[in-house]
This record gives sequence, structure tokens and C-alpha cells, in this order.
Amino acid sequence: MHNIILKTFELIDVLDKSDLIVNLTKYKQLVMEDSFLLSLLDRGNSSDSIDEIREIKRKLYDNDNYRNYMHYYNELFYIVMKYNMRIKEIINTRECYNASDKW
Repeated sequence: MHNIILKTFELIDVLDKSDLIVNLTKYKQLVMEDSFLLSLLDRGNSSDSIDEIREIKRKLYDNDNYRNYMHYYNELFYIVMKYNMRIKEIINTRECYNASDKW
């Protein structure tokens, strides 16, 4: 078990140093420093109008920094999803468990 924990920390360290995380962090910071983008995000989160939300998304994706941030965010999301699915496959193996066993 100790080895699994060490390997997990190694994986996190490698991921932290990867281009994906470096770029994600860079573009997130640029988005967070842009008051126009922040105001659009705030308006989009509080709007109930589909048309207004659609227009806000168009304006957001017209911005290179936001578009790049979302690109790296989505890439990371799918990597994490893939790892989670693999972990679920490993954990859900029922080698030590039989549903007919009663406690």
C-alpha cells in the first residue's frame, strides 16, 4: 500500500510539471486578471436567459485566453475521467466478495 501512495505522489508531481498544467495555470491566471471576462462569467452564472447565456459564451470563446484555458481544462478533465474509470474497474473487481455471502 505504501508503494501505491508513493507512486500516486510521483504521478501528481509529474502532472504538476507537465505542459498541460503549466498552460492551464497560465491561462487561468490570465482569465482571472481580465475584468471583462470575469464580468461575463458573473453575468452568465446569474442569467436565466438562454439567449443571453449563448451570447456570453460566444463572447467568452472569442477571447484567446479563455478559449485556451478551456482547451487545457477539458484536456485535464478527460485525463482525470480516464484515470477514475480505470480505478473504478480495479476497485469494482469482486474477487474477495460474493453477493451470496452473508455476514
